[in-house]
Amino acid sequence: MVRICSSVFLKMKMEKCSANKAIRVVQKCWRWCCLFGVLLITQLPAANCQLPGVKNFTTDNLGNTYTLTLDNQVVKYSLDGVEQFRYPNRTLGEASLLDATNPFHLLLFFPQHQTVLVLDRTMNLTSQINLFKLGFQGAKAVGMASDGRLWAYDETSFLLKKITADGTVVVQGNDLSLAVGQSLQPIFLVEREQTVFLSDPNVGVMVFDAFGQCR
Repeated sequence: MVRICSSVFLKMKMEKCSANKAIRVVQKCWRWCCLFGVLLITQLPAANCQLPGVKNFTTDNLGNTYTLTLDNQVVKYSLDGVEQFRYPNRTLGEASLLDATNPFHLLLFFPQHQTVLVLDRTMNLTSQINLFKLGFQGAKAVGMASDGRLWAYDETSFLLKKITADGTVVVQGNDLSLAVGQSLQPIFLVEREQTVFLSDPNVGVMVFDAFGQCR
């Protein structure tokens, strides 16, 4: 699906179509693929992105598209492919994650500084969360919850946690190292319809309920 959307975008650019038109076509392609179950998790890994000047993109449930550019700018496009808002950040290193699970709370993750930024629907910064200060060490798997809070996997305690902007833990699962018999090193996390998906290359995809309990 990633290659399909990327190829469509590149073809449109080669034919000198406008950026707006190219975005609209990619949006339709993305939704069509999702309809037929080609993609479970609607987050594009940065390493696979082939769009010119873009290292990552995603969509929200309102039909908006968000791109993360190579120079760490987040650009929001409407359903019609028109650019609406733009947010730049060049002070926290390279952003590795763009999560639009909640279109009113867009998540940006900077792993080098273990920092999460949350933007509102007009791309204004609303909160900044430093995971180092909350006891996390080298977290790689974070994601936005549907209620505007943050899911994060703590690799030191082997716990999946949901936290507020001030660091309060409101949901905490069980020790996953005991459940799977080994330590986990997940690289991706996303919530869809009150279900959390946690992906580890060595274990596979683990599924959790809204209370952080592994199914």
